Amino acid sequence: MNFSDLERSLNNIPEQQLVFVGLGNLHRGDDGAGIRWLEHPVLCNAFPESHFIFAGTTPENHLTEILEYKPAVVVFVDAARWGGFPGEMTWLPRQLLDDSRFSTHAYSIGLIETYLQNHRSIEIRYLGIQPGNTHPGASLSPVVQNAIDQFFNG
Repeated sequence: MNFSDLERSLNNIPEQQLVFVGLGNLHRGDDGAGIRWLEHPVLCNAFPESHFIFAGTTPENHLTEILEYKPAVVVFVDAARWGGFPGEMTWLPRQLLDDSRFSTHAYSIGLIETYLQNHRSIEIRYLGIQPGNTHPGASLSPVVQNAIDQFFNG
């Protein structure tokens, strides 16, 4: 998957109704990949009318903010162990999230999805980035950082 694939998969959604939520812990190596990924579209002005939330490990603290944007689609971006090579990205189906260990925050991502959908008709998507090293105190690995850079720079 690359940026062109992402654009194609979201091209029928008005940008102002699109919310990207970056998840992860920058102090646990590649677990911070969702946050680092989200920095790119903000810096390069991709999806200029969309909304970006750096939720880290507490997406539950941003539920009101997400709902205030009145999104049609919310894209959660996070490190997820799904069997790819480090840095590889893919859309993850909801039923695989518990097995992929998507996100390290306290609340289940499924619970967050249910909460949002109980308040508004929202399509939820999950962009998973395969981590390598997620040890406490580690920085994002060069292979994952390179994969994120290549995703946006082609």
